[in-house]
Amino acid sequence: MTPLKAAAERCQAVMVDFLIERPEISVEQQIEALELVGASFANDKDNYDVGMAYRYMERGMKLRWKGEVVEKVLGEPIAAYDNWRETRTVEEWKGLGSTVMQCTWRGSPSGRESLVVTIQRCHIRLF
Repeated sequence: MTPLKAAAERCQAVMVDFLIERPEISVEQQIEALELVGASFANDKDNYDVGMAYRYMERGMKLRWKGEVVEKVLGEPIAAYDNWRETRTVEEWKGLGSTVMQCTWRGSPSGRESLVVTIQRCHIRLF
């Protein structure tokens, strides 16, 4: 694992911001790191911050469509996630501003915790 990926996975936003400015980091690596740190803020029980998640994911999406477009390859939708598809464009991403995302950790009978993500549409602009 690269230092950039390690920082992004651990919600180390300041380090991610520093490392993506390095000349040896490609645009694709920058995008991946921004999206990963955003996803990490949405999923980390100790560093959960939906605002930071949104901002970093948006930065990644804007960089993806700046200059030479770096297309996102989408997989097939998954039934467990209500067949939602990831956003591909900045316009689709901005539509998520009225989406409330809540991540909670719940214990199971075996004593292991699992992440439960709840996504709801609402009529207010959050960000």
